[in-house]
Amino acid sequence: MIVKMSKYLFVCYYNDFDPFLERLQTLGIVDVESRNVTLSKREKQKLHWLKLYKECISELSVLKKQRGIRTKTIHRKPVFMVHEYLRLKKERAAREMELKRLQKTNAEFEVWGNYDPKTLEQLRKAGLYLHFFVCDRARFSDEWTKNYPVEIIHEDARNKYFILIASAEEPIAIDAVELFLPEQSHAERLEKVESLSRLIAIINEKLIALSAYVKLIEADLKKLESAAHFDRITTHADAAAEDKVRILTGYVPEAEEPKMLAGLKSADVYYEKQTIEAEDDVPIELKNNRFAKNFEFITKLFALPAYRELDLTPFFAPFFMMFFGFCLGDAGYGILIIIGAVFAKFKLKKDLQSFANLALYFGLATIVFGLLSGTFLGISLVEVPALAKFKNYFFDQNNMMALAFGLGAVQVVFGMGVNITNIIIRKNWKYAVGNIGWMVFLLSAAACFGLPMLNILLPQLVIYILQGFMGIGLLSAFFYNNPDNNIFTNFGLGIWNAYNVATGLLGDLLSYVRLFALGLTGGILGSVFNTLAMDAGSGIPYVGWFFTILILLAGHSLNFALNILGALVHPMRLTFVEFYKNAGFEGNGREYKPFKKL
Repeated sequence: MIVKMSKYLFVCYYNDFDPFLERLQTLGIVDVESRNVTLSKREKQKLHWLKLYKECISELSVLKKQRGIRTKTIHRKPVFMVHEYLRLKKERAAREMELKRLQKTNAEFEVWGNYDPKTLEQLRKAGLYLHFFVCDRARFSDEWTKNYPVEIIHEDARNKYFILIASAEEPIAIDAVELFLPEQSHAERLEKVESLSRLIAIINEKLIALSAYVKLIEADLKKLESAAHFDRITTHADAAAEDKVRILTGYVPEAEEPKMLAGLKSADVYYEKQTIEAEDDVPIELKNNRFAKNFEFITKLFALPAYRELDLTPFFAPFFMMFFGFCLGDAGYGILIIIGAVFAKFKLKKDLQSFANLALYFGLATIVFGLLSGTFLGISLVEVPALAKFKNYFFDQNNMMALAFGLGAVQVVFGMGVNITNIIIRKNWKYAVGNIGWMVFLLSAAACFGLPMLNILLPQLVIYILQGFMGIGLLSAFFYNNPDNNIFTNFGLGIWNAYNVATGLLGDLLSYVRLFALGLTGGILGSVFNTLAMDAGSGIPYVGWFFTILILLAGHSLNFALNILGALVHPMRLTFVEFYKNAGFEGNGREYKPFKKL
């Protein structure tokens, strides 16, 4: 359900504007309407600092958790600690870059050994120059050894590394790449590498020590965010009366309206309740029952509904739960999910409890559909002798496929009903006549032709009535699908809609068959891993049991992970594509974010 909002216009003298905003921020229930504004240099700088604070908190929190550092409450200015973090991070980045460059140099010139640059310099003064070359093995010529003093230092599968000794004036005509060695010896470079590694380690230890103050930095970040939010709200105010008056528009939930009015009773501000127009960007706050509330996270993954739309969360939640269980389809995996969810409820913070609740619902659905299909940790319960008397209660593949198709048909028709309700709420019942006609036609046709296929015989009178409804539905869909158009335009639109309904409905229903396919695949993979494990156990003497356990754990872990992914992704697709399309979902609502102290 979408919470009803009240729209208010606030008019305030510029000298009283900041105290008024402080009062609004203290109340923390008014969502101030934003408008496109150009950020000033000061505001951009504040946003940049907020980003740096969050970056600092992110890295220090990880270090604190990894090293088990205790929180320190000794008062230090958080801004100094952030500066210290940035300085250390910059210094570490410079040292790491220097270290990588030096390590690369060492790797390139390691083949020349631990030469002494001073000795090379002395040889140059004496008129002897050592030239360091590298070339492809195939291109190395023996003529070079005849014409010059050449010493091969190193060779690998591809290259040869050699030194050529020559005088300063002597020209060198060989087809090889000459290398110029660093001025430091290999030993000196290794010592420098160790020195840089020690410096980096010292910097890391300083960062770890700094992580003890991450709580202080987080508290200061909240203050900065509140101040930045305050400044942003200030920029969203319109100026009037020669810049002497500030005007703001805000939205407050109807249930919180008395609290806002009481809080502003003594404030120096004029406020007026206004009518919400169709073009207003009203913030969206969802309020659902205990069951559907846990699925609001899934709603927000796609888009929030528009203010005058229906909140589809309570409508898709039961289907999503069933689809997850259908896709995973193993009672054993369902038990594992419930165990994990119960454990998570004791570990997760209060604002994350909905994820644990979701897992509980998903686990229950998985157990139900796993028992329907007769699958427990890859074991087909139909083949278990002890459960022979329950054999007829398990669904075979044909029944499971029919169930997937049936659930899809129910959700699609249900979505069409939701769309009709949406149109009536947002426009008028006349605009829903065409949709109602299609729904009446489809339901009547399904009853007239589908029930006899299930060996349910209908009296001839009932068949005539259903056929009459089919005719009325088609007439409505073809000739009154839009009250704003004439009969000929409506007929043309009716033909186009008929094509869309026929092709779209078939495609939508076929998408639901994947529920059966995913559940079947998971059961088959689980069975394969069980067979492999049993074969390994019986085929290897003495230690066969070890390989049995290993294959079972590894195989079912892999199967569980793959099927969990499919059991989440495919229901989302069915919800956001098939159901949302048939329900006429438009979305693009913005989330309710009240102006408050953080």
